[in-house]
Amino acid sequence: MNLLATIVQASGDYARARTLFADSLAIRRTVFGDDSAQAASAEFNLGMLLLLRLKQTREAQVHLARAVEIGAKTLAPNHGNLANYRLGLGSALRETGRLAEAEAMLQLALPAFETIAAPRGIDIATTRGELACIALARGRSGAREQIDAALATIVRVSPDNQQAQRLRDCR
Repeated sequence: MNLLATIVQASGDYARARTLFADSLAIRRTVFGDDSAQAASAEFNLGMLLLLRLKQTREAQVHLARAVEIGAKTLAPNHGNLANYRLGLGSALRETGRLAEAEAMLQLALPAFETIAAPRGIDIATTRGELACIALARGRSGAREQIDAALATIVRVSPDNQQAQRLRDCR
């Protein structure tokens, strides 16, 4: 069901994808338990759809926070999935102006991505871009250049990356 939701999302039917992701989450909770790695993954998928495609940031925060909470209990501190959950939550927190919380979450994600040498550098660039957006909101110099550098990496490797538009918007 999760794979089907991903395919439906890629086709642009976000409402149907949301239903499928929510159903997948419910099934995973029933089969594996509320605090399982499988539930965390489903929480993340639903949260990212809500954040990036449906622009329902506050609801996305609930699911992404739950993914981080579960991941912190079930995964190693530098696990790639936990780092992605933190990046997603940090992105959502930044979008709602919760900059200190966002920065703290992103600062936890970045070293994990660097430690695991995240493939193609997208996750590192996205995290650095999100941190630069926070710096820009706080009026720090050099932030625009950091956003541009992050965008250059993301677009070079993955031209249709969903997070790139968020970085462009903050710029």
